[in-house]
Amino acid sequence: MGRTMSWRSVWCDGNSPCSNGLHCRTMAVLPLMPHVSIELIARHSHGRLLALLLSKNADIMAAEDALAEAFAQAVRCWPEQGTPTKPEAWLYRVASNWLINQYRSGHSHYTETTADLSELADAAMTESEQLSTPFPDRRLALLFVCAHPAIDPAVRTPLMLQTILGLNASRIALAYSVPETSMTQRLVRAKRRIRDLLIPFILPEKPQLSERLSDVLEAIYGAYAIDWLEPGEDDSAVSLADEALYLAGLMTELLAEQAEVWGLLSLLCFSMARQPGRLTSTMEFVPLDQQNCRMWDHKLVAQAEGFLRKAHSLGPMGRFQLEAAIQSAHSVVLYQQKVDWQVLRTLYLGLLKIAPSLGAKVALAVSIYQLEGTKEALIYLDSIKDPQMACFQPWWATQAFLLSEDGQKEQAKLAYAQAIQLTKQPGLSQYLQAKAAALEL
Repeated sequence: MGRTMSWRSVWCDGNSPCSNGLHCRTMAVLPLMPHVSIELIARHSHGRLLALLLSKNADIMAAEDALAEAFAQAVRCWPEQGTPTKPEAWLYRVASNWLINQYRSGHSHYTETTADLSELADAAMTESEQLSTPFPDRRLALLFVCAHPAIDPAVRTPLMLQTILGLNASRIALAYSVPETSMTQRLVRAKRRIRDLLIPFILPEKPQLSERLSDVLEAIYGAYAIDWLEPGEDDSAVSLADEALYLAGLMTELLAEQAEVWGLLSLLCFSMARQPGRLTSTMEFVPLDQQNCRMWDHKLVAQAEGFLRKAHSLGPMGRFQLEAAIQSAHSVVLYQQKVDWQVLRTLYLGLLKIAPSLGAKVALAVSIYQLEGTKEALIYLDSIKDPQMACFQPWWATQAFLLSEDGQKEQAKLAYAQAIQLTKQPGLSQYLQAKAAALEL
């Protein structure tokens, strides 16, 4: 099977360069950066600080208010007094003291254990304190709390995206195609339920970890997917994709015996390896089969293959292992081989059996096109019955392509128009507009 590489060869400890030439851009480096901006810390320390605050009380909204107050004080103080040597420790202490004061003044519903936050404030979030905890990163503990059986399954992943990665309700609502007000209400109800039930922010037993694993992996992948859908939105040192890869790596330490954990890490590595080839110099989208594979991160692809082998050695195929295998099948072009569409069709059929989705069905239509031709692919695509199909951009884009290949230009134009209307990515919209314009020639 070959030697399996450690995830730390992809995402290291923040100080030494990783084997793929990158440096670890995690929250571990922020306390060492005296001039780091408040905005950067706010965007990428939110989940880490929140998880620490919640280790002593179960009120997410109160902890969020405390962090908001801490950042507000930072905005007022740091420009004049200078950025603290350990900015996260400063923020944590201020937020902790605010929570304690709220408890003592009787303006909150916090548990009495909130008063113990002063002890954690003294720890000042040093790296030695972090490494002594059961979780490599306490955000993982918070992830598993958000996946508690008492929480509505439909809101578990959105709750994780907001609490762990600091995404606002509007960004999450856009990703889930629901109104922002509805998403906000769902998140508030979930946070209140955690508070009212006093769900402890502690490491669950192994059986509970396994039961909640699917939701946690879905949230980590969701963070990466949102970043993929919004290229260029996050221009700071640490992107959502970076954070997703980091958390996936930590999951392999927590649950190293779970095949799907390695499958997710493999999938993210494959996807990130191809990121340099996704857009042209003018930020126009480039389809996978037209990308210059020499631009891909070859070392990261090799690491992804190693993680996939590790997943395969641990158990039967799961959703993320199958999706990683699909990405592996596409990556053979690195070795001057042709993509085996028969293998891809088999993988998509397997994926549809264990994790059916509209996206997998559309991808299967593409493999049918490659193997059997346009008409068979159109027949299959038209046979898909799904209530989300009308607002699913990939379905319309694929329909438009197949119709144009079949010579049905007018219908293809209409399909492209619908796909463009549903597209949120400027680069992809530019690509689809060019394809539609070509039909006029």
